[in-house]
Amino acid sequence: PSPLHCVALSLAGGTCAAEMWVKREDLVSDGYGGNKVRTLQYVIGAFEACVEERSESSSGASPRPRLLALGTAGSNMVVATKVHAALRGGELVGAVEGFPLAADEPEMDNTLNYLSALSLPGAQAPFAGGAAAVLL
Repeated sequence: PSPLHCVALSLAGGTCAAEMWVKREDLVSDGYGGNKVRTLQYVIGAFEACVEERSESSSGASPRPRLLALGTAGSNMVVATKVHAALRGGELVGAVEGFPLAADEPEMDNTLNYLSALSLPGAQAPFAGGAAAVLL
């Protein structure tokens, strides 16, 4: 759970003008915070259960399972998925593939996210001008 912090706005003279509570999603994880992490705990858990079930029922060599993260070229979800997969280790390392489906506004945050995704384990498809990748 993310912590709540109280923020108070004071007027000159010390009178409290307003008070609000802020949910600190940035503190959810040391690896990569934000609201995406709450969703990922279930997605990654389901993926790990699928991998385990598949390995128990598989008699021969089967293709390595992949977890696809879809978003824009600078998607926080793609970066968060790849970061948390790398932190969990095991079957998840390199299993997450990022596929940008749309361009982002040219701004520094999106560029840094895209570069971060490229630097993490797992494939990262380049943005192809809006062409969606179909994976079988």
